[in-house]
Amino acid sequence: MRRALRAISLVEVMVANAILATLMVMTLSFATSLSDSSSVAWQYATLHQDANRVIEELAHSLRSARIAPREQNLNPNHNFQAMDSLNPGAVDPTDLTVNDLGSATSPTQAGQIVFQVPVDWDDDFDATGLQDDGLGTITHIAEWGAQREDRPAGLIDWRDAFMMYRFVAQRQFSEAARNVDLNQDGDVVDTFDIGRLEIVYSSGGIHAGQAQPASNAVTVNMLSGNSIVRVAGQMVGNIDGNETDPAKLDPIFSLNGSVLTITLFTARPEERIPILIKTQTSIELRNR
Repeated sequence: MRRALRAISLVEVMVANAILATLMVMTLSFATSLSDSSSVAWQYATLHQDANRVIEELAHSLRSARIAPREQNLNPNHNFQAMDSLNPGAVDPTDLTVNDLGSATSPTQAGQIVFQVPVDWDDDFDATGLQDDGLGTITHIAEWGAQREDRPAGLIDWRDAFMMYRFVAQRQFSEAARNVDLNQDGDVVDTFDIGRLEIVYSSGGIHAGQAQPASNAVTVNMLSGNSIVRVAGQMVGNIDGNETDPAKLDPIFSLNGSVLTITLFTARPEERIPILIKTQTSIELRNR
């Protein structure tokens, strides 16, 4: 016996369309959630990887460094002060270097750092020289300067020169504009600078048989890309909260005794849901 065919009612069509629309929304929501989860996992892994590479490079060069005290009496042409004269406004004298390394009793925080490393400026296969005190005593002393990588000849050691690691902002990230709480402090009112680290070499310096560099030079540290985060307009600011307590600030460099702590906050602002990653290490300064 044949079954009678029944027409589909308008109500049934509307119900079916509603179910289909709901399923499509659920599928899209699941796909978006899956995509966001994958993006967060990718950001977490790559930001840590990139930041660790940068910190490893910084630690390698700073472990044997001598941090330049502000009172060091050197020829201005060789001194890091020349950097400020060529980059007006880029250097904050209160944060640039350690004020008095010999008597520092509390952590010194800085957004950038000026230093020298042992150099073989005379190509004698060591980084020491002889010093005569005029009384017949000759001692070996370290020869301090900068290793410049910006010249065509490659890596060259320059005695009496300086190097500086500094943060340079490339753009800003506004939590309010994106409606994203990047630092997870419970609000969307913070503004951050997003940028990179650069290496600056001072003018001057001496190397046997080489003409003296005539001006400062900047080398972009490409390992850091443009993903380093700091509080907008502040060399030393609180990144993962709104506190202004100095004990809660987040400087890139912090010196306590002979221990230098390097801290990087990184993010990828172009992502739909960017995350903020903190990477940190501490090293013992051998020549503190």
